[in-house]
Amino acid sequence: MDSLEKNIQAKRGELDYAEQVEETQLWNNIQAQLGTVQPTKQRSLMQWWAMAASIALLALIVSTVLMWQQLQQNEEMIHYSLSSLSPELEQKENNYKQIIQAKKEAIQFDQLNPQEFQALFEELEILENLYQEYAAQIPMYGKNDRLINTLIKYYELKIRILEQLENELIKKKHYENYDREIKM
Repeated sequence: MDSLEKNIQAKRGELDYAEQVEETQLWNNIQAQLGTVQPTKQRSLMQWWAMAASIALLALIVSTVLMWQQLQQNEEMIHYSLSSLSPELEQKENNYKQIIQAKKEAIQFDQLNPQEFQALFEELEILENLYQEYAAQIPMYGKNDRLINTLIKYYELKIRILEQLENELIKKKHYENYDREIKM
């Protein structure tokens, strides 16, 4: 046998006894030597509250930053239109805008009750949101034919919806007149 093995065999009893130290006592001794005291329940509770407050503050900061970025994107979307691509498209866009304005004035669009023609107003809103999304892509894609055609379709669809609204108003007036004639 090796001298190391003989030494281990000789001191086997002492080694076994040394390995049976209580873990809690060992940790208490380590903490006492480091000068730390076990946290009390109150201190532990305060740490949890501080952690929860930190997380809430972090969530508030992140949501604020995300909302600010969204607002910035919305502002950027407003600035882009077909007119920023070429003079020809600017002229075409201006013609569409004039037609839309004339239709709105003819039907007195600002005085209409959106609840009465809810479906058409919802379509106009959806269409406007889609236009803003596509217009925001102008700086990225520039004179992309598909993008230009989509933006032109926006104006055409808006004109069609306004014409449909005009037809609904004509029908409504017709039925009102018809009801008055019947009552007389």
